[in-house]
Amino acid sequence: MFRAADMILLNKCDLLPHLTFDADLAIEYAHRINPKLQVIRISATSGEGMPDWLTWIRMDAAMRLPRIEHICRAAIHRAPFPVHEQIRAR
Repeated sequence: MFRAADMILLNKCDLLPHLTFDADLAIEYAHRINPKLQVIRISATSGEGMPDWLTWIRMDAAMRLPRIEHICRAAIHRAPFPVHEQIRAR
């Protein structure tokens, strides 16, 4: 899982003081598998990390959008039926 990931989203960080879970150690282990992993710690309760997560989502989507558009255009051109007409009909 961590080899293929770009980012770790560590949730419920507001609860960490009440748990025996060592977040830093978990992140260290993940970085042993994939040193390039970005880590964002979030808490829906406190809002910690939410701006960073939303920025990551926007940036990731912006990087993927040209590839997705290319795949869609290629699929439309290969379709055995007039896709453009069906899209306009909706």
